Amino acid sequence: MNKLIKNKTIDPDQLDPANYCQSLLQLAYLQGLIDETSSRSIQRQLTDLLKNQIEAYTRAQSSSVSNEVAESLYISILYNISLTLKTLPSPELAIERLKNQPLASLFENGIQIAQQKINTARILFKQVQKTRIPSSSIAYNDTLTKGLHPFFAAYRPRFFAHETPGLNIDYPPLTLPSHLSGIEYFVAFLQGLKLENQFCRSFSAQDIHALLSSHDENYHDLMINISYQVLKNALTCTQLGKSGGRLRLESQDLAVLSKALEGLNHKSLCENFEQYLSQLFQACDLNASCLDYFKLAIPDLADDVDRAMQSQTLDKLFALHQEEPQNRILFSTGQTMSPTDFHDFIEEFKSCRYASDQLAMIQLSIRSLMDLKNILLAVPLNNELTNQVFNLFSDTDLAAFYQRYVIPYNQEDDTLAQEEIYLHKLLTAYLKTQTLARQALVHSLAAQLIIAPESFY
Repeated sequence: MNKLIKNKTIDPDQLDPANYCQSLLQLAYLQGLIDETSSRSIQRQLTDLLKNQIEAYTRAQSSSVSNEVAESLYISILYNISLTLKTLPSPELAIERLKNQPLASLFENGIQIAQQKINTARILFKQVQKTRIPSSSIAYNDTLTKGLHPFFAAYRPRFFAHETPGLNIDYPPLTLPSHLSGIEYFVAFLQGLKLENQFCRSFSAQDIHALLSSHDENYHDLMINISYQVLKNALTCTQLGKSGGRLRLESQDLAVLSKALEGLNHKSLCENFEQYLSQLFQACDLNASCLDYFKLAIPDLADDVDRAMQSQTLDKLFALHQEEPQNRILFSTGQTMSPTDFHDFIEEFKSCRYASDQLAMIQLSIRSLMDLKNILLAVPLNNELTNQVFNLFSDTDLAAFYQRYVIPYNQEDDTLAQEEIYLHKLLTAYLKTQTLARQALVHSLAAQLIIAPESFY
């Protein structure tokens, strides 16, 4: 009988990643891998741990807390123990640890693992900021600028390791790590966002902007995942063998796609998309981790395509190329800061220790070309930060600056103000770092724009 019990195993797929310790104990008990004596010992140790945690949480001022706090402290204990158990190679070894090692030791080790994951999250956060893509999506920019960083100051792994305080995430990830919580969720979210950024950076910012504008001209207000919109068109272009413009689809392309996918069931659609996904990522020189991450989105894409084909609405699923409207006015004085607000902004801006914080302030607060112009004139910025500020500009923003400070520029004109000469030098230096295609696009747009005079004065 004992030999049979020892040979029993637990299928890892049956364990709940969000409640690893609890599900492990439950399955182990049901399969006879933990007897009554061990079960009572584990429960007694958990009760003692909770008492100790309540005392530590109240700083020995009280032996009782509200039921809600007690429940959170208890869940946090199990969460930290789970972090330790997840590092073991098999559920069976995890059960042996639960039976033979003090839970207090497993708990403390879990806190150390949580701290290591916090350090990992800090590195990932910097990588996400470094790889962020130029976009006018409010949800994307707000999430990266102010929705993530507060977590680091608010997270308390000793008492509430399973929570994600401070996070204000409006931007939907490509795949939601809903089976995780606490620091595990945050790390997974950052890892996914970094991979999404890397994928999107394989395409030009203006191509992505054109794609999203075709999807919805007010896409900046929508809470949509940018990488998924890019993936749909890029994958289809790969399947159709379109080498130029890689995101541009016409109505006739969808007719070809519909014929190619006709009659395929869900499994066959997934296999089809995975085949072209591998080709796409190889062409983009993206690594295996990025490929594996985007494979997770294939089943949802197959579902979307299947529904669209049945309802004959592929043109609603995929963004079709549309020519950008010409001769539009960009800004009005109503969007600029008041002198007092601008003064306060500049004082806070100067006090920032890191350039990344200064850039975040600009993304969060600036809504007009005139304010951007005034910042460039009010505070000396190094070349890298200046270029990062210009990276925030859309093509039309750059075209407006180009029209104002480059086209009329004449070195022999003695009437030019020093600030005009300075802004001219900044912009021309930045444009030299851009591709010839983008330079041509900015020049072309500058010839088409009608700009409100108050935009720069």
